Amino acid sequence: MGAIRVILAARARRYWRAWLLLAVLVALGTGVALAAVTAGRRADSAFPRFVAAHGYDAVVYASGPLPLARLPGVARVVPIQAPFYGQPWCSCGKTIDEDELAVREVAPADLSRVVKLVAGRMPDQSDPHETLASFTMQRDYGVGPGTVIRLPMAGANQWSAIQQAMNGGPQPAPSGPVVAVRVVGIVAAENEFPSGQGATYDLYPTRAFAAATRRTPALPFYYVSFTRGEADFARFEATVSRKYGANVEDLDRAAAAVTSSIHPQAIGWWVLAALAALAAIAATGQALARQSAAESADYPVLAALGCGHGSSPRSPWRARWPSPWPGRRPEC
Repeated sequence: MGAIRVILAARARRYWRAWLLLAVLVALGTGVALAAVTAGRRADSAFPRFVAAHGYDAVVYASGPLPLARLPGVARVVPIQAPFYGQPWCSCGKTIDEDELAVREVAPADLSRVVKLVAGRMPDQSDPHETLASFTMQRDYGVGPGTVIRLPMAGANQWSAIQQAMNGGPQPAPSGPVVAVRVVGIVAAENEFPSGQGATYDLYPTRAFAAATRRTPALPFYYVSFTRGEADFARFEATVSRKYGANVEDLDRAAAAVTSSIHPQAIGWWVLAALAALAAIAATGQALARQSAAESADYPVLAALGCGHGSSPRSPWRARWPSPWPGRRPEC
């Protein structure tokens, strides 16, 4: 046992740098492969996790209040008001298309369930001049915390003119107050992710804003969650369409389209993980082979033990310069 310990100690003194480099090579290759696998898994599950926390199964567009919570299969209903306004003005220096922008008045208790804050802060619900903006507005218009948007609201007596405009008539000039709101946070909502339709731009003002503009004509719509998810959609759509004449949009189908569009990115990460693993195996195998060959020679270890050198008939060096002690073995 003492001799073995001496030999191991001698090998460690001579090869510890090589062993350390081999350990670093194995750790680096394994780390890159595992990181790529984790990135692929997170990319593939990112939107489903977002929908589980902030998504809904359907959205219902109506012309008036609906008792959707009483329908079978409905687990949760979030009512939202969308007031009418004219051409907005933005301090970002860009013209926002009023047909693409939606002002969504969401109750404070439901706001964090509908949107996810990605920058800035949540608004003070007692301040009518604070609002949240969708990440699509930040992406396409440069809107961010501090941006000011002025909204010319429709007047209380313009409901009939707005209905005519919705049926193809001329757009009335808003006669209500002009409300300036300042963006304090950037958020993401399920309907804002691209799923084959055009871009969606949203503002989420405060409860105080809704109170200040309560006379403004608005259309209600509802986010709905089902008890069994997609399995309840067909029955719910048939009931709502037949009983209330409202339009129902399947959000689960749109979410599936978004998830499918993200899946190739996950595959790319997994392919990278496989290539990294193959490269690490090849490099580590070659390094181990070289190290094994280097450690197969016993002369440095024997020299460390005080042994002399003998002849080596296989060495080309020895073939050209024969040993002065032919036929001798290493002696200690």
